[in-house]
Amino acid sequence: MKTQSLLIAGQHLNLRSAAEPAYLEGLAHELEKRIQVAGTQGAGPMSAALMAGLGLADELAKAREELTRLRRHIDSR
Repeated sequence: MKTQSLLIAGQHLNLRSAAEPAYLEGLAHELEKRIQVAGTQGAGPMSAALMAGLGLADELAKAREELTRLRRHIDSR
């Protein structure tokens, strides 16, 4: 595993990960964009980060539901 340094919302994070640096940087960039959008809606830094995280968790839950639905559809054939 490699150590990767990321900057998200002004915070430096050092992560140990087997993932490629470009992949982690892409994730950090996506999170940064979402935090900025939440921040423009009047949220403070912590609230903006939580709102961004909640949005990502919502998308993940919906993607999992869709995957389950598609698997059931395939299995029913």
